[in-house]
Amino acid sequence: MLIELGVFVLSYFFGTFATAYIVPKVFYHADIRKIGSGNVGGANVLRAFGWKPTVLVALGDVFKGSLAVFLARYVASLPQYDSTMPIIGNPVIFELLAGFFAALGHSYNVFLKFSGGKAGATSAGALLVVSPLGFLFLLAIWVFIVATSRYTSFGNLVLSLLALYVIPITTGSESAWGGVLPYTFLIWWRHRENIRRLIKGEERKLGEKVPVEEIENAKI
Repeated sequence: MLIELGVFVLSYFFGTFATAYIVPKVFYHADIRKIGSGNVGGANVLRAFGWKPTVLVALGDVFKGSLAVFLARYVASLPQYDSTMPIIGNPVIFELLAGFFAALGHSYNVFLKFSGGKAGATSAGALLVVSPLGFLFLLAIWVFIVATSRYTSFGNLVLSLLALYVIPITTGSESAWGGVLPYTFLIWWRHRENIRRLIKGEERKLGEKVPVEEIENAKI
């Protein structure tokens, strides 16, 4: 259990590399936590600074989730660990849990007073490595939902549920849903304010901009 715990702790710290906080701070000298929703995530960066920095943020967030899964895969491949071990013995579950801890570090960052993003991109990065086919299928649905509704939050919520079915099918592991379930809970919990706004018809749509004066007030 110690080696498994070590992987999860490292994965959490991978997740704390807050790209959405670092990019605005370095390139715009602004604290993203004081802008828009205050969320340390790609959607908030997009509303404030546009597509270019958002692509950089998204790539960083995806990489964190992928790196955690690669770490788990490497550890599970070492000859001293075998199929009789409780978690490492189920490679898909082990990889999914490592990715989840990266998403947890992204959402509850110890270096940002446990603030963070909403786990969408980091979770996607984990699923990309665990099941490339499942990831592509889910990505296509996400693009369709966001393109038609213009609500990224709605896309994230729907996909977190679909992943419970898609990942077990595409990995060939019936138990994989148990590894996906923590992601679903985390994403729905982190989107609870978005859910309220969606119900009230007040959710921010893709492309809406943050007022310029708000960005100026967030300058560090």
